Amino acid sequence: MRAVGSSLPPFPILLACCLALPAMLDASLAQAVSQSCTHGQILVQAADAPIAEIVCAGAGDAVDFLSDAGLEAGESLLIHVVDALPPGVEPSAAGCYVQTDAGIYLLAPAVLERMHAATGIDSGPLPYRSMVAHEVAHAIAANNFLVSRPSVQAHEYIAYVTMYAAMPPATRELILAGVAGDGFDGEDEITETIYFLAPHWFGVQVYRHYLKCPDRRGLLKAILAGQALRRARER
Repeated sequence: MRAVGSSLPPFPILLACCLALPAMLDASLAQAVSQSCTHGQILVQAADAPIAEIVCAGAGDAVDFLSDAGLEAGESLLIHVVDALPPGVEPSAAGCYVQTDAGIYLLAPAVLERMHAATGIDSGPLPYRSMVAHEVAHAIAANNFLVSRPSVQAHEYIAYVTMYAAMPPATRELILAGVAGDGFDGEDEITETIYFLAPHWFGVQVYRHYLKCPDRRGLLKAILAGQALRRARER
């Protein structure tokens, strides 16, 4: 996720990249501990145990929500809490998922705080745990897509729905209350272009669209099967 123009949200946004890049061994790791999470085969490398616990909690949020929706957590996943993201990721990014090494890279909370102080952006109500859930949702979705090249909007739909569904209700309501709109009305409105122009607005509207859907589980299955939210040229 990234903030663009007037779509700048009142809280930090991750670049929800799902990259097919070589293994990112030169990312600057802020690791001092390695901790296995209780949900699935997830290992967190972080500077200290409290941060690792938050990351495991966010990962668990995503696993629980998507498991209930019928998605398999898949194989092992390694989450790196880092001081600097791998090369090739946008400078404004706070994290990303890299398909080729099944790894998630997240900037450490202290690094994000320094970034926010430097830019003057209010970190707002979005908890770090929710950011983790968003990126883990990308990883789980990648293991469940039945098409080789899912669209950006398909990936982001699942990640944002997971993030908001797993978020503490009071926090979620505070964020939703600050964004106009009642959700997308149809698939044709949910586009890659809208995501890149206004990612925060896009995320809120897909979550509202999801809430309006009478068969939410069926919708997610259709997205994963490439029957919904396909690339424009494939429709």
